[in-house]
Amino acid sequence: MAEPEIHIEGGRIKGKVTPHASKNTALPELGAALLSNENVHISHIPDITDVNNLMQLITRLGGYAVRENGDGDFNGSGIEKTDIPEEFTKLRASYYVVPALLAKQGEAGLYLPVGCEIGKRPIDFHIKGWKQMGVEVEENDHIQLYVPNGLHGADINLEKSSVGATLTLMMTATQSDDETIIRNAAIEPEVIDTADLLIKMGADITYDPNKREITINGPTKLEGCKHRVPYDRIEIWTLMVAAAITHGRITIENLFEQDIKDVQNIMDVLEQTGVTFEVGKDYIKVTGADNIRPYKGTLVTAPHPGFPTDMQAILCAYLTQANGTSYIEEKVFEDRTAHADGLNNMRADITVSKLDFGHSFEIKCPTKLHGAKVTAPDLRGGAAYYLAALCAEGETIIMGHNLVKRGYENLEKTLFNLGARKMNEWNV
Repeated sequence: MAEPEIHIEGGRIKGKVTPHASKNTALPELGAALLSNENVHISHIPDITDVNNLMQLITRLGGYAVRENGDGDFNGSGIEKTDIPEEFTKLRASYYVVPALLAKQGEAGLYLPVGCEIGKRPIDFHIKGWKQMGVEVEENDHIQLYVPNGLHGADINLEKSSVGATLTLMMTATQSDDETIIRNAAIEPEVIDTADLLIKMGADITYDPNKREITINGPTKLEGCKHRVPYDRIEIWTLMVAAAITHGRITIENLFEQDIKDVQNIMDVLEQTGVTFEVGKDYIKVTGADNIRPYKGTLVTAPHPGFPTDMQAILCAYLTQANGTSYIEEKVFEDRTAHADGLNNMRADITVSKLDFGHSFEIKCPTKLHGAKVTAPDLRGGAAYYLAALCAEGETIIMGHNLVKRGYENLEKTLFNLGARKMNEWNV
């Protein structure tokens, strides 16, 4: 059977919605739970492909991973295997189990994980940090890690503020002798929430977001606890743009104070284009502008709290409807550009130019988008096509939408409930 398609025929997004749980937080937190031999109860787990695959990997390694109705129990008491099977290569989050393997078994083997094709994403920063902590590494197509004399603390200065490396090294450091300092650490909300989970489990971690430093004193015995995965800030952003691109109005409700703080940077961007917000204690009301203004200046992707790379493709789609030209520069991933081809196939006018690192996008507007048959290039590029289809004339057919399911829980159903028309999935 061929891959399913999504058919979308416009729609104005309006109504009330509660977002789903965060993919980018849940994945490292399942890995962190494996460092304990006691049950770590994690609630509000998203039902998405990447989480389901990571749970399969955990059980394959001998760990405990059981979920029911969004709540799960996890621990690493039964871990006995050390090699991550090659079939999990496309699960980039597979490296989140490595700290538990190193701590419990003294070794780990993995194939270089790939994930979405948005540019080179090697795990060099992970490996350099692990080496500083006493891990010996054999590298070829298969990476083998050994801990011959125990894990020890280190002063690690990341060359790039990498979320994945910050998370794996922070987890590993909880089981290392002495103090570890991670400098130029990523301070994304997903990192901070995972640190808070580890602290609940008994880890000695302090973090200073202003200095971009995380200090871990190990080793500590990590115990069981209860923890809740926060809402997905990227889904919240996506829903905001869905309302804005269709001149609609939605209320995103049941939020916590931190959820609202975590999306302020995108609210600031959208306000410049004419979107208005009403922020309450536990909700955000979003009202799209009748006349969308272009973004003044240039949006440049950067680590948190800067403009997030995960929103670059989605903002490209949105800004095709502005009354003027907008500019975006992708400086986090060098090849996150493929979504521009699909948008141009829908009659957008986007020019992509190479930079010393990354690319720039000149988005000439306004353009009337027309339905077309497009293939999702990656997770966020696929989501950008969903939103472009909402304001396009005629039907848009999106192939490869299983990539979108990797990071969004039922995005198609959410948009349909908010007014998207002809949100049908077909097996063809």
